[in-house]
Amino acid sequence: MELPEIGYIHYAAALVISAVIGFVAHILRGSINLYPDKLSDSAILNITVSDDYSVSDHWFGVEFDAYGFYELYSMKNLKLSVYGCMFACFVLMAFDAATGSTIALLLNIMFEHIGNYLDHSFAIIEAKYFS
Repeated sequence: MELPEIGYIHYAAALVISAVIGFVAHILRGSINLYPDKLSDSAILNITVSDDYSVSDHWFGVEFDAYGFYELYSMKNLKLSVYGCMFACFVLMAFDAATGSTIALLLNIMFEHIGNYLDHSFAIIEAKYFS
């Protein structure tokens, strides 16, 4: 199977899908947490002891509530999650030709299935209401 070239529509669709994945990741990290991420005010202690607190949380200034849990209602955390996923997707597509072509192929398959679904749906509506 020949891999397709990457077009602007592939970048746009992949970035939209990765933004949705970043949004879902933000919701999951903020709501499905049994133990707090941040255990103390010391960054070194948090990085070494906590499983979910990382160096990138410290560098980017991820916000936590008073009890040390990831702040779900923080716009900064939402932006960091969404932009991080979009950046990773763009870097993968732009700098790795095989991965970018594979993503383009998967998007082409998705576009084809959506088109077939819409054609079928419009044919049903046309047969039901306009014949």
